[in-house]
Amino acid sequence: MAFLRSTVLLLSLSAVALALLPSFEEVTAAVGLPVGNPRKKYGGPTIADLDHDGWPDLILCHHDNFFARVFYNNRGRFSRGDFSVWVDTHAIVPAPVSPTSKNVRFSLSVGGAFGRYPTRPQLFEANPSRQISNITTSAGVDKAGGRGRTAIYMDLSLSKNHKHLDVVFMNARPKDNGVSHFGYENKGSYYQLRALPGFEYDRNWYGTAIDIDGDRNMELIVYYNQLSVYKLTAPFTFADITSDVFPPGIERYGVVAVAEIDFDNDGDFDLYVARTKSGDLKWSPGAHFDDYLFENRNGKYVDVTDKAGIPRGTTSRGVTVADFNNDGYMDLLITQYSEPDIVLMNQGDGTFAREDNLLYRPADVRGDNAVAFDYDLDGRVDVISSQGDQHELNYRGIYRLFRNKLPRRWYTRYLHVRVGSAPDGSATALHAVVTVAVGGGARKVHQRVGTPGATVSTSFIETLHFGLGRHSYVDSVEVVYSSGYKVRKTGVWHGRTVNIGVV
Repeated sequence: MAFLRSTVLLLSLSAVALALLPSFEEVTAAVGLPVGNPRKKYGGPTIADLDHDGWPDLILCHHDNFFARVFYNNRGRFSRGDFSVWVDTHAIVPAPVSPTSKNVRFSLSVGGAFGRYPTRPQLFEANPSRQISNITTSAGVDKAGGRGRTAIYMDLSLSKNHKHLDVVFMNARPKDNGVSHFGYENKGSYYQLRALPGFEYDRNWYGTAIDIDGDRNMELIVYYNQLSVYKLTAPFTFADITSDVFPPGIERYGVVAVAEIDFDNDGDFDLYVARTKSGDLKWSPGAHFDDYLFENRNGKYVDVTDKAGIPRGTTSRGVTVADFNNDGYMDLLITQYSEPDIVLMNQGDGTFAREDNLLYRPADVRGDNAVAFDYDLDGRVDVISSQGDQHELNYRGIYRLFRNKLPRRWYTRYLHVRVGSAPDGSATALHAVVTVAVGGGARKVHQRVGTPGATVSTSFIETLHFGLGRHSYVDSVEVVYSSGYKVRKTGVWHGRTVNIGVV
């Protein structure tokens, strides 16, 4: 028995020692994305498989000084679609239509001229033929407006409707200090405007859906003014549970991005919080803030920032989660506004190692955000970086795509899991939890279908990437949908894409 324990320990230490660092090369022009005319940015980009071909597409926006455009992924190369909208674009947020539809919808939150002209959001629907239609009026999403900031798709009826997701539209504070946020109930063929008691007067601008207690009823985590969490207590009715889930004494202001991450592979989702501002979107020279890493312990967040080695005194603007070196532990990329972006490599022992200068950004360009995704499906997670200031044209930039050049080794194996709708038709893929088990169940990696990080815009990534380390054989892949329906596959080999559900 002692010999067996020693052998297991040596294998574990060997796996840690063999872990490689990723390296990235810029391929923006090589894959057909635009490289000229740097512009302002606002918390993009957005990733979604708009044409349902299994390859992730891009929606790129440039705040208020250029068109929002779609770029379709043609097996690793991109071509511009016909979609083109020029408004004061803030968030672009995608979501599935229903379990039986192959279409994807995305909302576009529009600014309201500092409250002078409250503006309605716009809603679009994309189909597999690469046609995109504006369905704002026909779907009934034209009954309310505001200083549009972002949207959150989730079931607001407390587990009564996982087939047709409702939506929360978040807005900046109106000039009359009245209601900021409103919702729409998804009736299947149209949306019905709904008030959101308990949340509608909250003064945060941005947010996303999380599930801190694992009950499959998503909570709202919102930020910009004061980081807060809201839980549904009745259909379309919220209660503020911030003090119940966060430790006292943390600095809740200045939050610009959050990301769920199961960094310790224990089955619940922890939380990274990125901070860089106070009171205004404009950054002050010399201003630095402290990010947070919270471990989820039985539905409450515990501050493990220092214990995990998270750097202090940063200028973070965005955060995205991925296993960049395929060792079976989720890493972090933290976009920096005025300094080089930070990659935090998960060491597998509850700590992270900092790596700088892995992604290129010109010295006179500000950082905005980044999203991790495997654009060419080669088993190595890539990054698209949004570069440019939100307001200042002097610091504008472009979207840059970086290809991960991680060496292919016997200890950098991977698996892709493409998640479709629940086979019984009870739920779409959004918010489903995927668990991949290797080593006889000794290691389990967990991810949620949706966005790998949230700033202003978010993504809907259906094909999840799992690093397997040295494991060539996957014991099981399990998907638990938001409705509770489960699908489990066993005996899967590495280096391939496994389809789960109705894709």
